[in-house]
Amino acid sequence: MTRRFGGSGQPPRHPSAARLSDISLRHLNAFLAVADALSFTDAANRLSSNQPALTRSVQRLEEHMGLRLFHRTTRQVSLTPAGEKLREELLLLLPLFEKALRPESTGTPLRLGFSWLLPDVWVHDAINRFEEETRVRVELKGRDDIGAGIATSALDVAILRGHAHRAGIRATRVSSEQYVAVVPNRHPLAARSRLDWSELAEHTVIVNEAVGPVTEGDWGVKLPRIALRCHNFDECIESAAAGRGLGVVPELALRRTVHPSVTFVPLRGGPRVPVSLIQPVQGSHPLAGRFVRIAQEILAPGYRRNLTPGLRHAPPLPH
Repeated sequence: MTRRFGGSGQPPRHPSAARLSDISLRHLNAFLAVADALSFTDAANRLSSNQPALTRSVQRLEEHMGLRLFHRTTRQVSLTPAGEKLREELLLLLPLFEKALRPESTGTPLRLGFSWLLPDVWVHDAINRFEEETRVRVELKGRDDIGAGIATSALDVAILRGHAHRAGIRATRVSSEQYVAVVPNRHPLAARSRLDWSELAEHTVIVNEAVGPVTEGDWGVKLPRIALRCHNFDECIESAAAGRGLGVVPELALRRTVHPSVTFVPLRGGPRVPVSLIQPVQGSHPLAGRFVRIAQEILAPGYRRNLTPGLRHAPPLPH
């Protein structure tokens, strides 16, 4: 005799199995964080989350299991016997699950291109976290024309100051930087502590055409006289040192560039340098998008950094 299970002809799913898809690694990681810290506040800080969200995740897990996992009072949090058992099981199972999703092979390195100084802090945080989570090495590649490197698949991801104008490139804006003026030491403006952007129009300037995002529209009503068009920021600085005009470079030069013949003067009221991560639309490294997402999370408001020198620990990607 043929057994029938309803209109679909399929056996009914167990109620708990039907609801299993409602539980994700986010809920399990939330439980483990609280189980380790025995504090919802400390666990939320560890996960760069907030206490209400963490509480909801734990409550959802308890509802799914039909068990109370924690004893909670106004002063103390402790594990119930069911919570102790779940913690022991997850400490064994989760590493195996993560290992299955992260092969031991380091794979093909991710080639990260840049055209001048790497932006402060966040790039190194993103590299460290990406390598820790994926076990794929990041290779830094310096190129004057990183857009061409992406378009020809010589690079997998690149840091672009300005705007991507080539076809076949996907750009994700992640931050912006201020400008500073590059002033020859013998120029009268070198003694100034700050310049207004509009003052540059009264002087001869050097424009970086390859990677500098300054366009004619950035100058306002009055255009300065352009003495020279160069192809990278180093040429811009050296040309200013030679007295060809005033250069414009990102503010990183104030902290990380020393030149005996020029002074870097902060600019007020001008445009900011947009900073984007670019990657090929087709033929990209399989983990290029992962690197971009990690950078976005690190730059998001509320991200907590461990400022201890050396490798910075970062929380796992949300699931």
